[in-house]
Amino acid sequence: MGSILSGILKQRIIEGYASNRFCQSLKAVLPLRDSCFKRERLLYVDNRLLVPRSKDLLHQLISEAHDWLGHLGFLKTIVELRRDFFWPGMTRNTANFVCSCLVCQRTKAPTTAPTGKMLTPTIPQTPLCDLAIDFVGPSTAHYNLILTCTDRLSGFVQIIPVLQKDTAEKTVARFFTGWLATFGSPATIISDCDKTWTSKFWKSLIERLNIKFHMTSAFHPQADGQRKSVEFAINVSTGFSPFELVFGQRPCLFPSSGGPSDAPTTVTSWLKQREGSSEEARDNLWVSRVKQALQHNKRCCPRPLIAEGSWALLDSANWRGHHQTSTDKLKERYEGPYRVKRVFNNGQNVELAFRPATTATQHSISPR
Repeated sequence: MGSILSGILKQRIIEGYASNRFCQSLKAVLPLRDSCFKRERLLYVDNRLLVPRSKDLLHQLISEAHDWLGHLGFLKTIVELRRDFFWPGMTRNTANFVCSCLVCQRTKAPTTAPTGKMLTPTIPQTPLCDLAIDFVGPSTAHYNLILTCTDRLSGFVQIIPVLQKDTAEKTVARFFTGWLATFGSPATIISDCDKTWTSKFWKSLIERLNIKFHMTSAFHPQADGQRKSVEFAINVSTGFSPFELVFGQRPCLFPSSGGPSDAPTTVTSWLKQREGSSEEARDNLWVSRVKQALQHNKRCCPRPLIAEGSWALLDSANWRGHHQTSTDKLKERYEGPYRVKRVFNNGQNVELAFRPATTATQHSISPR
């Protein structure tokens, strides 16, 4: 660090003494303390050079020390500075500088807990009214994709085979035949940001059918884990089978048994059984989602407040900028900063600088 004290830097420190009250008051007590002395017009406190509180001067000293150490953390930076320098508030100044270092923010992995508490969608009131759709694949079969349509209350799944090369019109036609023609129009649909669901044809259809359509943010399957679980297995959260909630009776597995013994004998009892099953399923589903949220939020901290117009970094683990030509291993962990255009619920819209007309929607952005 001694090499930092060039002739120009020494002159700036000496000139800063004249306008700094603390430095002027210290000159009066220099003879009273053995550890405080003056040498070559420079003041020393506990054998450390006293630096006047000048914004540009402090920024230069901290910046050179931080860079010289290879962008180490705050503690190692402040230890190195304290060996040779002293000024009031140097701990706070160093901490603020290290936290705002753009190189550290882009390259270092976060050491804090993940941000963002889990918020689950509302519980549907009746079966087949709230739908979650998603593509699974591709596979090597002729129909190399499947469109899963999952009822968010009962967990009932309808699988529709589709082709990856299908246009939006063709995919919508398959959805119409596979779901709408059988179960009717749902009240709400949740999906990801696939190009089929962002097409004008699809938007026109859901507008004509008066369907509320919600899209999750990119790289955030936690927004609707139910449709994602179809790719592996359907877990019981309602206490009922999807068949029973949708069709009002348990499936007959063995025809020789003579049918279910608990079948209702009257229309009134049948309706009460259907209503009771739906209410119990909603209660069980609500309890299951609350438990999932509590378990998830144990290892997460609240999302930091990000205002519109501020600057933020994008996590490059999911978002890969086309302007970067290096390999993934050598890329920075975060890209940016980018200006935040809009903040809504738990997501943000950011404007990408390398594509002025392009925006990206992210569930969480690094508050750096």
